[in-house]
Amino acid sequence: MSVTATEISYNPQDYQWQLVVSSRNSGKNYDISEVTDGEITWSTERGGHAGKVQFTAVKNAGEMIFHEGDNVRLFCNEKPVCNR
Repeated sequence: MSVTATEISYNPQDYQWQLVVSSRNSGKNYDISEVTDGEITWSTERGGHAGKVQFTAVKNAGEMIFHEGDNVRLFCNEKPVCNR
């Protein structure tokens, strides 16, 4: 998995990344790190605007059910980087 972010200026392949989606409908958390197409884009803005995490999940992701707008958390080496 590779990560692109405006705040990241180091080689992301040297780090362990985890992407977790919390479904508003089911209340379940899904670690989707292994079912993305391999690219995650994280962007932020200053001045009270919400940040954005974009990714493409593999269509056949098993029993995972989540929707656009669900809470997404991005971790690097088990430390939270982004919570949207």
